Amino acid sequence: MWHKPLFAFNYSFDTMYRLCINSRDELLIIDLSKVAFFQANGNYTQLTYIGGKTHLLTLGLSKVEEFIRRSWPASQPSPFVRLGRSLIINQTYLTEISVTRQRVTLSDYEANTYPLSVPKPLLKQYKERIGTMFAGGRPETSSPDKE
Repeated sequence: MWHKPLFAFNYSFDTMYRLCINSRDELLIIDLSKVAFFQANGNYTQLTYIGGKTHLLTLGLSKVEEFIRRSWPASQPSPFVRLGRSLIINQTYLTEISVTRQRVTLSDYEANTYPLSVPKPLLKQYKERIGTMFAGGRPETSSPDKE
């Protein structure tokens, strides 16, 4: 379990963006390119890598979102999007949006697939935004409304 960070910063090697969370006793370096999603778990945040490894962070999801925003260069669109109060996904791994099943699916197209529940109104808005993006529209920089 991770304690509140004393500080967080980013560094990159070419295009690999990492987030460093330092506590009194431990240091966690998060390779953001391999993160599938962050999910709220009470006052904590569960980090899940696409390969299945997980970490429980003693940070709320809003603080994690802030650290990601600060670590990502303003000149490049971040693949992370917040969906409601409890979920931040890495759109790099987005493979399916099902409004009727209220589910978004992330996958590496190999052994790892994560179906995640998202409220229907939020998912409908997100689906329209992604559809517009793939139809040649410009991607928006803001996340869908938080629930």
